[in-house]
Amino acid sequence: MDHSRAQAVPVVETRDLEKVYRMGDVEVRAVGGVSISIYAGEFLAVMGASGSGKSTFMNLIGCLDRPTRGTYLLNGRDVGKLSSVWEIASITLPHSSPVASSSGWRSPARW
Repeated sequence: MDHSRAQAVPVVETRDLEKVYRMGDVEVRAVGGVSISIYAGEFLAVMGASGSGKSTFMNLIGCLDRPTRGTYLLNGRDVGKLSSVWEIASITLPHSSPVASSSGWRSPARW
């Protein structure tokens, strides 16, 4: 184990992350039990066949959707326990990144 990681908090960490879509009596498991840790400076490629859940997984870690089960920690904070989009934005958007608003793209510094 890399000793610098032993004390570092992963930027992204998922534990048994699942996303299940229900359509009537039918359940479709789009993401099933994904556990990963991504540390600052690391790169990750999400690869798989068409329909394997790549986009769904990216939507989950991008806070565009909520998991059915499991835990998602972003910079050590449990995203599932955050109550508003503003709380999520406060830990996901760097201060220099432009963001969409009802009046177009703006810098968070201009809010």
